[in-house]
Amino acid sequence: MGFIGKSGLLISPKFGPRQKISAILVNIENLPITETNEHSWIKEYCETCISCIRKCPEKALSYLDNEVQFNENVCIGCSQGCTECIKACPFYKRGYEKVHEIFKKISEKREKKNKTN
Repeated sequence: MGFIGKSGLLISPKFGPRQKISAILVNIENLPITETNEHSWIKEYCETCISCIRKCPEKALSYLDNEVQFNENVCIGCSQGCTECIKACPFYKRGYEKVHEIFKKISEKREKKNKTN
C-alpha cells in the first residue's frame, strides 16, 4: 500500500502523500500477509529529506532527538486549507516512480563508494 513518511502521511505509488486513510474492520482470517514491505525504502529516503518539516507554517512538525515529532494541536491540517507539508514532499512534486529511481541511483553510488573504501 505504501509507507509512512516523516510528515506522518502515507506515501503510496499512485497518490504520493495526497490521500486520507480510513479503516474498515472485518473478520477475515485468510488475508495474505507479507513479511516484507516493498515501500520500506521510503523511510531511508525521508531520513535525508526534511522538506515537510521546513515548510510547515505552524511548526507542527519538528525534528527532535533524530525523530520527527508531530504536534497535532498546532497543525492546521488539510481540512482547514493547509497542505504545505504535502506540497513540499518530493513524492508530490516529482511522483513516486521518479523519486524511487533517484533513490536507487544514489543508493548504488553509495554502495560502490563503500566497497572501494
